[in-house]
Amino acid sequence: MKKLLSCLFAVAILIINVIPCFAANPTLSISSNDYTIGIGDEITVSVNLSSGSNLGTLTFNVNYNTSQFEYIAGSVSTGLFESGESNVASGGKVSFACVSTGVVTDGGTVASMKFRVLSTGGKISVSVVDATDENDGRVTVAGSSISLSCNHAGMVWETEKASTCTTHGVERGTCTCGYTTTREADLASHTYSSSTVIKEATCTTTGIEVGTCTVCGENGAQSPIPAKGHDYSEWVITREATAETMGVKERICQTCGDKKTQTIPTLIEGIDPEDTTGDDVTESTTEFAPIYTPEPSTNNYMDEIETETTTEANGLFGNAVGSDIAIIVVIALAVLLVLVLVVYMILIIRQKKK
Repeated sequence: MKKLLSCLFAVAILIINVIPCFAANPTLSISSNDYTIGIGDEITVSVNLSSGSNLGTLTFNVNYNTSQFEYIAGSVSTGLFESGESNVASGGKVSFACVSTGVVTDGGTVASMKFRVLSTGGKISVSVVDATDENDGRVTVAGSSISLSCNHAGMVWETEKASTCTTHGVERGTCTCGYTTTREADLASHTYSSSTVIKEATCTTTGIEVGTCTVCGENGAQSPIPAKGHDYSEWVITREATAETMGVKERICQTCGDKKTQTIPTLIEGIDPEDTTGDDVTESTTEFAPIYTPEPSTNNYMDEIETETTTEANGLFGNAVGSDIAIIVVIALAVLLVLVLVVYMILIIRQKKK
């Protein structure tokens, strides 16, 4: 039992001594706002101290490759240490010195820097030069580093296997940093043959044509074929015009047989019938009624025609002439007067009988 207690006591002493040792071993880490970079990018790098360091002073270097990074500016953060300074970058190294009047127990950012990327990839590290506690005793502080990868923005793609209109090919890309990769290529466009007519156009209706891919046989988008329009022949007179009747002429579409018919005016002295064109009429509804044209003369024949036409236009007494109308009007008034007198006499006789 005594041996067991002795062992437990020894372990406790060991734990008590070891834990402070680990607690007193602070770390100085480095971080970046972006770990995937490209040429020309600007990045911010921070140096961070762990908490519970118990440091009074801290001197460290930030190391980088001058062929990969260009140092722009840097400064010491005064949140943990009361004062500090940084040296101008030289030979791929920037030195920082921090001093505290007390003991640094909190953790946080010690310094920050800006770099411009000259070539893709690269590594930036922080190494501790010197660190002391409040009693000027040496303190071991672990450094660290970060590796920045290329964002492969400068990839150059080349065809490794050509695509067809049905199968994807392969493209290989090479970055300026040396990284290579492959990707699936887009399908190639169809190669259409000359169009095939699937519906013929007529004089009045639109047709349809389509192209067929010579590789896979797929039909492309359909395209309209404009209607051809009628192709009429010259006018042919089928009935000659006379002085009393109109003539007829027609023309026929040489493609579909559509027929157009026109009347030819009656012959009038001094006018060429070929210079006068009538209205289009359909063959089924055209009636050729004779038209009588009065012969020119010096008598009153035209005056009689006009008078007769005017009288007929009123439509009240049929074919009666002007004098007949007057007689009929007088007779009608007389009959009306007689009827009025008869009705009046009947009313008087009835009144006397009462």
